[in-house]
Amino acid sequence: MLPQHERLKRKIDFDRLRQEGKRHNRRSLSLVVLRTNESGRKAGFIVTKRLSKKAVVRNRIKRQMRAAYLLHRSHLKQGYLFLFIARQASMDSPFTHLESQMEALLNEVEAISSACIES
Repeated sequence: MLPQHERLKRKIDFDRLRQEGKRHNRRSLSLVVLRTNESGRKAGFIVTKRLSKKAVVRNRIKRQMRAAYLLHRSHLKQGYLFLFIARQASMDSPFTHLESQMEALLNEVEAISSACIES
């Protein structure tokens, strides 16, 4: 489970990310990332009602996104805000595909430390 201090919760943080952050897209996921001066990192996950009206489906996708993030969390650099947004293709994607898309996005923004890439 993602610790409380690493979660994006405030509307101000979400708005700041949308205005100032850079957006990177893959087939199943979008990532909005913002480099900050703060130590630590925070992550948020969004699945809109446009993807599914059913909360059960949206919650399943969010759980998968959080689980994929937790796999890479220990390798991430400090000082980032991440906002992962599910796209339509994530509805039918298996977890392994979602996890590989997330890893590709994190590599694209160079948020994974170089020591972990070599091993």
